[in-house]
Amino acid sequence: MSYVRKRDPNASIYCSIEGCKTRAKRKGGTCQKHDPNKPPDKRKKVQTPGVVHYPIIIPIKVQIGKLGLGIKFYSNQQGAVITTIHDSCSFKDQINIGDRIVNINGSHAVTKLEDLSIGMNDPSRIIGIVKGYDV
Repeated sequence: MSYVRKRDPNASIYCSIEGCKTRAKRKGGTCQKHDPNKPPDKRKKVQTPGVVHYPIIIPIKVQIGKLGLGIKFYSNQQGAVITTIHDSCSFKDQINIGDRIVNINGSHAVTKLEDLSIGMNDPSRIIGIVKGYDV
């Protein structure tokens, strides 16, 4: 009596890249990690272990009174995000929608709406802006 040994059709389907032990979709193909048709991840951030990156805060001197901005606070971000810029804003050429106001006079962190009125009547009021914002 002879025995017929059946081969598993998926047994030899591994990535063709040398050293990779990942299963491929077909024999002689590549795994999903080495797939040349896979689009690159555009949101990938390069991080160096042990290095802390701090945002660059740009100081802007503002006039006495209201700022002339529409703002919104997000729980996952520090500061107030600029959503609209009114014509009455005296520094509208220095900022963009999406920038964040993070401090007033370099020491008061902006965490709520009331913080933006600190030094409202001070002629030397300076706000700290961080450019750009990702929701």
